[in-house]
Amino acid sequence: MKNNLSHSTRVFFVCGTGGVGKTTLSALIAIHYATLGYKTLVMTVDPAKRLANALGLESLSHTPQQIQLRDLPKGSFLEALWLDVKNTFDDTLTEFSKSAHEKRKITQNRLYKILSTMMAGTHEYMAMKRLEGLCHSQLYDVIIVDTPPSHNSIDFFTAPARLIKFFNNSFLKSFIPKKSQSGLKARALSQVGQWFNTVTQKGVHALEVLTGKGFVTELAKMIALISELLPEIEESYKRIEQRLHDKNTQYWMIVTPTEESLHDIHDFAKHLKPLGGSLHHIIVNRVFPAVENQSPHPHNCLLKFYADLSQSQEKRVQILKRSYKNVTIIPAQSQNVYHTENLQLWAKSLFKNIS
Repeated sequence: MKNNLSHSTRVFFVCGTGGVGKTTLSALIAIHYATLGYKTLVMTVDPAKRLANALGLESLSHTPQQIQLRDLPKGSFLEALWLDVKNTFDDTLTEFSKSAHEKRKITQNRLYKILSTMMAGTHEYMAMKRLEGLCHSQLYDVIIVDTPPSHNSIDFFTAPARLIKFFNNSFLKSFIPKKSQSGLKARALSQVGQWFNTVTQKGVHALEVLTGKGFVTELAKMIALISELLPEIEESYKRIEQRLHDKNTQYWMIVTPTEESLHDIHDFAKHLKPLGGSLHHIIVNRVFPAVENQSPHPHNCLLKFYADLSQSQEKRVQILKRSYKNVTIIPAQSQNVYHTENLQLWAKSLFKNIS
């Protein structure tokens, strides 16, 4: 039965390093909320097919795809999508550009593909932009975001701001043509010429050899075009920041019971505070059951290894429980669970006390 919930969409960012079961658990959390009666979406930012595999699908697309679950309450559903960065960037240009002609000038620039798919911060900004659009649509009660695997999980939330700071960089702005000059190419070349005066001719020649003829001109054009959209991009990011600070936004951390994980959790929680967030829930995955080494054979190395491992894991779990309010323990599984019926049963068992 659905609990009372604000009309504002609840957003759950599921974070963690690679290999801790983050994507499978994102799917389980999404299934849990769908079975509680919420219109739920799980969105992955990871280009790998882990979420599709976890949900028993061949693939996911940029368009939300319904997941078949049994015995859902009336009106609830679960959908899943994979963030296509290039597609989202194209949609953003359509939204921000003043005309189709202005959009074409950007998309036809040969550096556009690099900027829209490979430049640091672009992936994260577009993920946030798509998320904000989905929240604004009011189609969903709950959105689960399976963030990319990262050793430093906070990077996902700070990268968009760094991208905007990059385009506001005074050095890059030296590429932007002055409005008093006529003709985009002439203006770009004029400003590039001014920049050339600050370096030696030998350095310029080396740059041309490395990048190819016309690269710097294309770069100047691209920066000039993107800079025209910068006010809209910055305004959009303000809304994204509000979403990060919103009371309906939660940050979940998936870890395994290792010493390194303790450090990762404390570091993540510390860096969330400047963003206005706090660590809401920790899921400790792959915890071995307690094993006592009571073998009459003192040289039973395997039994001793598992006994020592389970004891050290238990100590770390207790440290987390003393330090954080919401900690869920998930026992180690003998095999991966992918079938949606099994996932539903597993989610019901694991998250019965989470609403």
